[in-house]
Amino acid sequence: MDVQIATRESVRLRGILPCFAVEICALQGEQDITLKNFRRRLSVGVTLCIPPFQEFSLSVFGTNSAPGNLRIKIAIGHTEGQSHKSVLSSLAQARDTCLADAVSRAVFLAPALDWSARFIAAELGIPERKVRAELFRKGQSLSSIITSQRLNRALFELLAQNLVLAKLSEQIGWKVEKDLPAAFFDRFGITMERVAVLRSRSQGGLAAAPVAARQFLPMPSISG
Repeated sequence: MDVQIATRESVRLRGILPCFAVEICALQGEQDITLKNFRRRLSVGVTLCIPPFQEFSLSVFGTNSAPGNLRIKIAIGHTEGQSHKSVLSSLAQARDTCLADAVSRAVFLAPALDWSARFIAAELGIPERKVRAELFRKGQSLSSIITSQRLNRALFELLAQNLVLAKLSEQIGWKVEKDLPAAFFDRFGITMERVAVLRSRSQGGLAAAPVAARQFLPMPSISG
Protein backbone atom coordinates (compact mmCIF):
# COMPACT_ATOMS: atom_id res chain seq x y z
CA MET A 1 0.00 0.00 0.00
CA ASP A 2 1.66 3.17 -1.26
CA VAL A 3 0.23 6.64 -0.53
CA GLN A 4 1.45 10.20 -0.87
CA ILE A 5 0.90 13.37 1.15
CA ALA A 6 1.21 16.78 -0.45
CA THR A 7 0.43 20.13 1.15
CA ARG A 8 1.05 23.85 0.80
CA GLU A 9 0.25 24.28 4.48
CA SER A 10 1.66 22.87 7.71
CA VAL A 11 -0.14 19.74 8.90
CA ARG A 12 0.45 17.14 11.59
CA LEU A 13 -0.79 13.56 11.80
CA ARG A 14 -0.35 11.87 15.17
CA GLY A 15 -0.94 8.38 16.52
CA ILE A 16 -0.17 6.45 13.32
CA LEU A 17 0.25 2.80 14.34
CA PRO A 18 0.88 0.46 11.40
CA CYS A 19 0.99 -3.27 12.07
CA PHE A 20 3.39 -3.75 9.16
CA ALA A 21 6.78 -2.21 8.46
CA VAL A 22 6.58 1.28 6.96
CA GLU A 23 8.84 3.17 4.58
CA ILE A 24 8.67 6.97 4.57
CA CYS A 25 10.44 9.11 2.02
CA ALA A 26 10.46 12.92 1.99
CA LEU A 27 10.10 14.02 -1.63
CA GLN A 28 10.00 17.78 -1.28
CA GLY A 29 10.03 20.43 1.45
CA GLU A 30 10.47 19.89 5.19
CA GLN A 31 9.00 17.07 7.28
CA ASP A 32 9.55 15.85 10.84
CA ILE A 33 8.84 12.44 12.34
CA THR A 34 8.31 11.84 16.06
CA LEU A 35 8.79 8.33 17.40
CA LYS A 36 9.37 7.22 21.01
CA ASN A 37 9.38 10.89 22.06
CA PHE A 38 12.24 11.67 19.69
CA ARG A 39 11.77 14.09 16.81
CA ARG A 40 13.96 14.36 13.77
CA ARG A 41 13.95 16.01 10.37
CA LEU A 42 13.46 13.77 7.33
CA SER A 43 16.07 14.20 4.62
CA VAL A 44 14.74 14.63 1.09
CA GLY A 45 15.32 11.52 -1.00
CA VAL A 46 16.16 9.29 1.97
CA THR A 47 13.80 6.44 2.81
CA LEU A 48 13.26 5.85 6.52
CA CYS A 49 12.26 2.28 7.46
CA ILE A 50 10.13 1.87 10.59
CA PRO A 51 9.46 -1.55 12.16
CA PRO A 52 5.90 -2.78 12.73
CA PHE A 53 3.93 -1.58 15.76
CA GLN A 54 6.01 1.57 16.23
CA GLU A 55 3.58 4.46 16.75
CA PHE A 56 4.72 7.70 15.16
CA SER A 57 3.58 11.19 14.24
CA LEU A 58 4.35 13.18 11.10
CA SER A 59 4.63 16.94 10.62
CA VAL A 60 4.66 18.21 7.05
CA PHE A 61 5.58 21.85 6.47
CA GLY A 62 4.45 23.36 3.20
CA THR A 63 4.00 26.79 1.67
CA ASN A 64 2.87 28.04 -1.73
CA SER A 65 6.49 28.49 -2.78
CA ALA A 66 7.79 25.33 -1.07
CA PRO A 67 5.19 22.55 -0.87
CA GLY A 68 5.65 19.61 1.45
CA ASN A 69 5.51 16.22 -0.22
CA LEU A 70 6.25 12.73 1.11
CA ARG A 71 5.52 9.11 0.32
CA ILE A 72 4.44 6.41 2.80
CA LYS A 73 4.60 2.74 1.89
CA ILE A 74 3.24 -0.04 4.10
CA ALA A 75 5.18 -3.23 3.45
CA ILE A 76 2.16 -5.54 3.30
CA GLY A 77 3.84 -7.64 0.63
CA HIS A 78 2.01 -10.69 -0.75
CA THR A 79 -0.81 -10.28 1.77
CA GLU A 80 -2.15 -7.15 0.04
CA GLY A 81 -5.45 -7.80 -1.67
CA GLN A 82 -5.97 -11.14 0.06
CA SER A 83 -9.49 -12.48 0.37
CA HIS A 84 -11.13 -12.65 3.76
CA LYS A 85 -10.66 -16.41 3.68
CA SER A 86 -6.92 -16.02 3.12
CA VAL A 87 -6.65 -13.47 5.93
CA LEU A 88 -8.39 -15.83 8.33
CA SER A 89 -6.14 -18.67 7.21
CA SER A 90 -3.08 -16.51 7.94
CA LEU A 91 -4.51 -15.68 11.36
CA ALA A 92 -4.94 -19.38 12.16
CA GLN A 93 -1.37 -20.09 11.09
CA ALA A 94 -0.12 -17.37 13.44
CA ARG A 95 -1.95 -18.69 16.52
CA ASP A 96 1.32 -19.86 18.10
CA THR A 97 2.98 -16.46 17.69
CA CYS A 98 1.93 -13.19 19.34
CA LEU A 99 -1.87 -13.23 19.11
CA ALA A 100 -2.18 -9.46 19.53
CA ASP A 101 0.11 -8.83 16.54
CA ALA A 102 -1.64 -11.46 14.42
CA VAL A 103 -5.08 -10.06 15.19
CA SER A 104 -3.91 -6.50 14.48
CA ARG A 105 -2.64 -7.50 11.04
CA ALA A 106 -5.80 -9.46 10.28
CA VAL A 107 -8.07 -6.55 11.26
CA PHE A 108 -6.04 -4.10 9.16
CA LEU A 109 -6.19 -6.42 6.13
CA ALA A 110 -9.89 -7.29 6.52
CA PRO A 111 -11.45 -4.57 8.68
CA ALA A 112 -14.99 -5.19 7.41
CA LEU A 113 -15.23 -8.61 9.07
CA ASP A 114 -17.32 -8.86 12.23
CA TRP A 115 -14.35 -9.08 14.61
CA SER A 116 -15.03 -10.30 18.14
CA ALA A 117 -13.47 -12.64 20.68
CA ARG A 118 -16.05 -15.28 19.76
CA PHE A 119 -15.29 -14.94 16.05
CA ILE A 120 -11.52 -15.19 16.57
CA ALA A 121 -11.86 -18.11 18.99
CA ALA A 122 -13.95 -20.00 16.43
CA GLU A 123 -11.38 -19.39 13.70
CA LEU A 124 -8.50 -20.51 15.90
CA GLY A 125 -10.33 -23.39 17.52
CA ILE A 126 -9.63 -22.19 21.04
CA PRO A 127 -11.86 -21.04 23.92
CA GLU A 128 -13.03 -17.43 23.82
CA ARG A 129 -11.59 -16.86 27.30
CA LYS A 130 -8.15 -17.86 26.01
CA VAL A 131 -8.31 -15.15 23.34
CA ARG A 132 -9.06 -12.50 25.93
CA ALA A 133 -6.45 -13.91 28.34
CA GLU A 134 -3.73 -13.88 25.69
CA LEU A 135 -4.45 -10.27 24.80
CA PHE A 136 -4.67 -9.25 28.46
CA ARG A 137 -1.29 -10.87 29.07
CA LYS A 138 0.16 -8.50 26.47
CA GLY A 139 -1.59 -5.52 28.08
CA GLN A 140 -4.06 -5.11 25.25
CA SER A 141 -7.80 -5.42 24.72
CA LEU A 142 -9.52 -6.69 21.61
CA SER A 143 -11.73 -3.61 21.32
CA SER A 144 -8.73 -1.26 21.31
CA ILE A 145 -6.95 -3.36 18.68
CA ILE A 146 -10.01 -3.42 16.42
CA THR A 147 -10.65 0.32 16.76
CA SER A 148 -7.00 1.24 16.26
CA GLN A 149 -6.50 -0.84 13.14
CA ARG A 150 -9.81 0.16 11.58
CA LEU A 151 -8.91 3.82 12.03
CA ASN A 152 -5.40 3.27 10.65
CA ARG A 153 -6.93 1.55 7.64
CA ALA A 154 -9.33 4.48 7.25
CA LEU A 155 -6.39 6.90 7.21
CA PHE A 156 -4.59 5.07 4.43
CA GLU A 157 -7.77 4.50 2.44
CA LEU A 158 -8.50 8.23 2.54
CA LEU A 159 -4.96 8.97 1.37
CA ALA A 160 -5.28 6.41 -1.41
CA GLN A 161 -8.69 7.10 -2.91
CA ASN A 162 -11.76 9.31 -2.93
CA LEU A 163 -14.38 7.78 -0.62
CA VAL A 164 -17.62 9.14 0.79
CA LEU A 165 -18.19 8.58 4.49
CA ALA A 166 -20.77 5.81 4.05
CA LYS A 167 -18.53 3.83 1.70
CA LEU A 168 -15.47 4.21 3.92
CA SER A 169 -17.45 3.15 6.99
CA GLU A 170 -18.63 0.06 5.15
CA GLN A 171 -15.12 -0.81 3.96
CA ILE A 172 -13.59 -0.68 7.43
CA GLY A 173 -16.52 -2.27 9.26
CA TRP A 174 -17.38 0.88 11.22
CA LYS A 175 -20.82 0.70 12.82
CA VAL A 176 -23.20 3.41 11.66
CA GLU A 177 -24.16 4.39 15.21
CA LYS A 178 -20.56 5.36 15.98
CA ASP A 179 -19.16 8.74 14.95
CA LEU A 180 -16.29 7.92 12.58
CA PRO A 181 -15.19 11.54 11.89
CA ALA A 182 -14.95 12.25 15.64
CA ALA A 183 -13.02 9.03 16.34
CA PHE A 184 -10.72 9.76 13.39
CA PHE A 185 -9.97 13.26 14.68
CA ASP A 186 -9.38 12.01 18.22
CA ARG A 187 -6.89 9.46 16.90
CA PHE A 188 -4.93 11.46 14.34
CA GLY A 189 -5.55 15.09 15.32
CA ILE A 190 -6.74 15.94 11.82
CA THR A 191 -10.14 15.88 10.12
CA MET A 192 -11.06 13.41 7.42
CA GLU A 193 -11.77 16.33 5.09
CA ARG A 194 -8.25 17.66 5.57
CA VAL A 195 -6.76 14.26 4.78
CA ALA A 196 -8.81 14.15 1.57
CA VAL A 197 -7.25 17.49 0.58
CA LEU A 198 -3.77 16.07 1.19
CA ARG A 199 -4.60 13.18 -1.13
CA SER A 200 -6.06 15.35 -3.88
CA ARG A 201 -3.02 17.63 -3.81
CA SER A 202 -0.66 14.68 -4.04
CA GLN A 203 -2.54 13.55 -7.15
CA GLY A 204 -2.01 17.03 -8.58
CA GLY A 205 1.58 16.16 -9.38
CA LEU A 206 3.86 18.02 -6.99
CA ALA A 207 7.49 17.46 -7.93
CA ALA A 208 9.13 14.35 -6.49
CA ALA A 209 12.78 13.94 -5.59
CA PRO A 210 14.71 10.74 -6.38
CA VAL A 211 15.28 8.26 -3.58
CA ALA A 212 18.94 8.49 -2.60
CA ALA A 213 19.43 6.24 0.41
CA ARG A 214 17.73 4.24 3.15
CA GLN A 215 17.83 4.58 6.91
CA PHE A 216 16.58 2.04 9.43
CA LEU A 217 15.26 2.63 12.93
CA PRO A 218 16.13 2.74 15.80
CA MET A 219 17.67 6.15 15.37
CA PRO A 220 18.88 9.04 17.54
CA SER A 221 17.07 12.34 17.82
CA ILE A 222 18.62 15.28 16.06
CA SER A 223 16.13 17.89 17.19
CA GLY A 224 14.37 18.75 20.40
